[in-house]
Amino acid sequence: MTPPQAPRSPILRDGGTGYRFITLDVPLNPLKSAGKAAGGSVNDAFLAALLGGVRRYHETLGVAVDYLPMAIPVSLRTGNDPMGGNRFAAARFVAPVGEPDPGARISAIHRFIAEARGEPALGFLDMIAPALSLLPGSVLTQIAAQMTGVSDLQASNMAGVDRIFYLAGVKVLRLYVLGPRPGVAAIATMLSYDGTCCIGVNVDPEAITDVPEFSRCLQEGFDEVLTWKAPKAAGPEAQ
Repeated sequence: MTPPQAPRSPILRDGGTGYRFITLDVPLNPLKSAGKAAGGSVNDAFLAALLGGVRRYHETLGVAVDYLPMAIPVSLRTGNDPMGGNRFAAARFVAPVGEPDPGARISAIHRFIAEARGEPALGFLDMIAPALSLLPGSVLTQIAAQMTGVSDLQASNMAGVDRIFYLAGVKVLRLYVLGPRPGVAAIATMLSYDGTCCIGVNVDPEAITDVPEFSRCLQEGFDEVLTWKAPKAAGPEAQ
């Protein structure tokens, strides 16, 4: 429950209850390859691209930010868990939004998630849920607000869909998820479908006042990751 040791962004902290919805289409295999090239996963590349876009948005407004607090869900599911239901816990971390190198961002995110999966207290809410359920609704609301109101961003990568959907005989081309925004400036949710990462971003227009510019910056953040190449290993020195 300890907040991440990073100050909130000065331009993202004051928000409201409205929303705008941004959608991005990113090819799955190149994003997966970028993550692998940096020693990470497709989820690490997704988060790194998101942070790259957030950095660019701050730069357009003349605000320098090196780190900001971010929340992500970490899966707790094991091979012994039954099918269905949710098995995840929220993890909050100091996001390296100011890191200009996409590979370094991917590596840093990969290390954090690996450490978070081994955190003994990660699933503590499951243990105290019976006691929390006895509290008045107003108290639960305050607790939830304190836990979610300390982050600027939230992101989630949902399990991909491995088959094609049809609606009234017509092929469904894209599937976007409108993720709930629990007191953060934006939440990005990625769902892979038919070879494409369908990314939906629920944005607070009072915190992110230039939504079209934010959308452009996010696209540039993903383009930056997709075109990143791992540096070649240095060869033997010439004799």
